[in-house]
Amino acid sequence: MYKRTISLLLAFSFLFSVAMPAFAANNITSAALSDANQSKIVSYIGGNKLVSWETQSTVYIEQYDLQGNLLVSGQGNKQSGEITIFDGDDTVNFNASNVIQTLSMRPLPSLFALKRVGTYQVYDRITLDRQTMYLYENTGSAIRTTYSIRTFEGTITALAAAIVIGLAIKLPIANKVVNDIVSNGLAFVIGETINIESQITLAADKYPLEYYGQDKATGRKSATYNQSAKYIITETGDSRFNEVYYDGSCYYDPNDDEPTSKLLMYIVPNLYGENYEWDHT
Repeated sequence: MYKRTISLLLAFSFLFSVAMPAFAANNITSAALSDANQSKIVSYIGGNKLVSWETQSTVYIEQYDLQGNLLVSGQGNKQSGEITIFDGDDTVNFNASNVIQTLSMRPLPSLFALKRVGTYQVYDRITLDRQTMYLYENTGSAIRTTYSIRTFEGTITALAAAIVIGLAIKLPIANKVVNDIVSNGLAFVIGETINIESQITLAADKYPLEYYGQDKATGRKSATYNQSAKYIITETGDSRFNEVYYDGSCYYDPNDDEPTSKLLMYIVPNLYGENYEWDHT
């Protein structure tokens, strides 16, 4: 039987609901990002596999065991906040607004930290002309939102759906948040359910990120890419939870070439022309 104490993660609520900045008139456009909502996100939490996707108005989540058997499914309306969970013969309805408690929200001291994060060799695929480009990252000032997460007992699907709807965040971040709460010992999974036995207070800082490239020889700069943000989430009463999340698929990560490569797919052609790309070799 599904229990409704869905208070947990909606802790992150309002923080992530802040809209991402749009490109300025002279900034880079990013049509390739438009397909994100059409992709299914697969994640593993405990002995459960979550398959989730979303449309403009609805989020869908399916929870399977590791043998591929469907255990629970759910869907939520982004506009109304109403969530429906199908757990065997049981159907449970609740609203995401019932499980979110925001304690405070305040800006942190101004921090616009511009730094050069990388040097990249780029080349023209046709002429083989080669250039050297510097990549700069500008970290904006953060908004800190503090949340109280009350006790929770229910399916992982219910919790993940509530986070996506209540916090207006993307599915990959929501699934990571659930997984990290478990891996940091703040909740435990039994079968298809997740249990949080005591209140958790989390502080979530959101930093807008901007990037541009600069040619080493001429100093010429690309337009600014500003469709990424970084979230640092910590537990105020316990140091066990201290995690970093990125909103957007294009950002600089010294430990992961994939988001960096996607970022350079916009920066490099904007600076040098459509035939130029990063030389990975």
